[in-house]
Amino acid sequence: MLQGANDGAGPEAELDEEYIGSHVKKNARVLSYCRTCCCAAAGTVTGIFGITGIWGFLSFIVCHVMVSLGLYVKMEFDLPKFTHRKGSELVFFLFEDIADLILTFILLWTLAYSLIFTFV
Repeated sequence: MLQGANDGAGPEAELDEEYIGSHVKKNARVLSYCRTCCCAAAGTVTGIFGITGIWGFLSFIVCHVMVSLGLYVKMEFDLPKFTHRKGSELVFFLFEDIADLILTFILLWTLAYSLIFTFV
């Protein structure tokens, strides 16, 4: 579960300036885990359905944007509350770990496609 900037702090804590480092790290791990699992599932489903070419990459983009927007909604449209970033950097948030995620997607996409359509 995502943790806010001052969860566990007393009522006298300053809400605008105080960030607990362990909460920010945990939030980054949770976001990365959610995105990685969803991209792995999307890659597997794309491979099982036999989608190839540009349509496979489009399915990755659609899945990634949907997951990122879902996480954004879960964070109540308030990035600075859950991350160390100041201001709204939605574009950066949407494409934060895109290189790692696309490699995971391609790995499972090609694995599932090969297992279903090449070896069967």
